[in-house]
Amino acid sequence: LIETGIEGLNYEGIGMNDLKDYLKIVAAYRAILKDLEKRFNVISVIRYMIENSNLVKGNNEELFSVIKQFLETQGHNILNHYINENEIRAF
Repeated sequence: LIETGIEGLNYEGIGMNDLKDYLKIVAAYRAILKDLEKRFNVISVIRYMIENSNLVKGNNEELFSVIKQFLETQGHNILNHYINENEIRAF
């Protein structure tokens, strides 16, 4: 739409090529913000674990299952994860 429909506008004060470039930047910015909304917030996970400390028991495998369930109910997808004795990494 930016490339084909922009000529129909009668906009003064800025060149048509500059306007196209600005609209492309805005579209890219909106897409980045939408992608960022899909990522989970580590602070919300920590808050959940503090508020539900009774769920945080056992080893990291069990803890990850609790975290994964929380993130999935929030609408987040975990594409990859790594768990060992010392850490849990989720992407």
